[in-house]
Amino acid sequence: MPNSTKKNQKNKKKEAEETEETTVTQVSELSEEETAEVEAGRAANRAEFAADVAQEHAEHHAAHVSMSTTSTNMSTMNTLRMNTRDKNIRKKN
Repeated sequence: MPNSTKKNQKNKKKEAEETEETTVTQVSELSEEETAEVEAGRAANRAEFAADVAQEHAEHHAAHVSMSTTSTNMSTMNTLRMNTRDKNIRKKN
């Protein structure tokens, strides 16, 4: 491998390490207390999101159960109407 290629690789590696160090430094500017506060806020946001999803799921489920019950009730009512109508027709005859 030519020397220039090795130098390029070393330079790229060094740049990557410097970038990595910079990123770590930027992230670690928060104190432990501030970091804990941020994490607590994130946990609260996740909990709120989970509660919203659970609420929507419950409402969706309730709507389907309600529709199913309504459909069953209508079917039962129609059956009763038809039976009553048939009985009335038989009485007339």
